[in-house]
Amino acid sequence: MKYKTEITDSEILKKWLKFYLLTDALSLIGITLGGSFKNFYVIEHISMTLFLAPIFETIIVQLPLVAGLIKLKLKPIWIILLTSVIFSFLHIFSWGIMGGIALFYPLTMMTWCFYFFYTRCNWMIAFFTTTIIHMIFNLTALYCSTMIG
Repeated sequence: MKYKTEITDSEILKKWLKFYLLTDALSLIGITLGGSFKNFYVIEHISMTLFLAPIFETIIVQLPLVAGLIKLKLKPIWIILLTSVIFSFLHIFSWGIMGGIALFYPLTMMTWCFYFFYTRCNWMIAFFTTTIIHMIFNLTALYCSTMIG
């Protein structure tokens, strides 16, 4: 497979793990302090939260926004911030305003991950890495929600 730039698999893995660990550590702190997941119903939402939402949100929200904003020739910081704000805004409907604010940083990290791999590799790698990170983040949220009650 021919990529847009020369980057080794080990470099990709290192960057991917850093994105995830930082996002997950900060989400655990937020959840521990009474974050947006305390009213989460585990059994009813597992398939939606772990599988469907990460896949569809990456395809429907991040891919068109990042690709469209790149075509507008915006600077990377604006592409990432605009996409993250829109992505966070969409979560307000299910998590409320405080939930959208609490999710802004993790969603920014997911958007940054998507942008990174989209511009350096291709959309499929960006899709799979971001979806996996999103699934792991949601798994952490599900796990923590069982501890909060």
